[in-house]
Amino acid sequence: MAIEVAKNLSAQGHGVHSIDHGQLEEYEASGVFKSCHLWKWIDTPKKELEEQFREIVTQHKIDLVIITQKLFLYSNVAEKVCADLNIKRIFTEFFFDDKLIFDDIGLQYTRDNQATGASNLPIDWPKSDRETQPSDIYMTELRAKYNLLTDKNVVIYGQVLWDMSLLESPCGITYDEYIEGLCRKNTDTTFLFKPHPKDAWGTPTSAKYSYPNLIRVNESLRTLFKFQAHTAYSSTVIFEGVSRGLRFASVGYHLLQNHTHKIKRGEFGDIFNKILSYKPNTVSIRHEASYITNIYAMPMSDQYLANRLIHGLNQTQREYVLEKKAV
Repeated sequence: MAIEVAKNLSAQGHGVHSIDHGQLEEYEASGVFKSCHLWKWIDTPKKELEEQFREIVTQHKIDLVIITQKLFLYSNVAEKVCADLNIKRIFTEFFFDDKLIFDDIGLQYTRDNQATGASNLPIDWPKSDRETQPSDIYMTELRAKYNLLTDKNVVIYGQVLWDMSLLESPCGITYDEYIEGLCRKNTDTTFLFKPHPKDAWGTPTSAKYSYPNLIRVNESLRTLFKFQAHTAYSSTVIFEGVSRGLRFASVGYHLLQNHTHKIKRGEFGDIFNKILSYKPNTVSIRHEASYITNIYAMPMSDQYLANRLIHGLNQTQREYVLEKKAV
């Protein structure tokens, strides 16, 4: 992702530099960066990391810092140094089909980032999954495989525990509290837990999240989307599901923020019925999904990428709307 963005910005006359905790040789071999740097080890004292980053941005007279996905420590260090030196910084994360999500606080998507909101443009549906998915199976095979005897089933989609969207969630619920609240307050409900592919707790032998009514599954999103009820904590899978008409219970910031049942502390009980009783506004969902996929998320090769980064969301949004309506 960093290389593709650098190619775009370099082609438009901008000097681009990189710092990462790996992939140094790959960055250097690309030939698109003015300089490439490797973060010191993650157990390095924070003060030293700050000094390292400060030296880099000062030496190369950096005007803008793009932080790829907000993760604790390295991104926090970069954010602090930028604040100290009054350097503009923006967060980004990979979306779908080589598109990027940008925001100012690094939580994927917040109400404040929605700008003027919805548009009537057709939705450019994501055509590929972010992570490789297993083969799809039929619902009858799925039920037999996990011995599902009733319809009271809820799919939980996992999240990586070092994602800052969990630490900075407005509701203050930890991920462990979220899982435990669901399982302990809904003993008559079976939860099918699809761990995040980068989650170390996701292995079948993991002792974490061991509840009698929780089953770890490794099925494709399309297979799990056949169930009626779903839940996730600050995950892009909420967007994938809700934009296709599925009902979710959610915690934290996420895409399509206003179109799920919100779980609050102490209100985990009867989650299956709460999800099914939630009445989504399909027209509003379609408008907001259209806005997110056509305007808010940008292809890495987009000609407006530099303008978005330099001037902000509102200016390029207007250009996008006018151009696409003209087409």
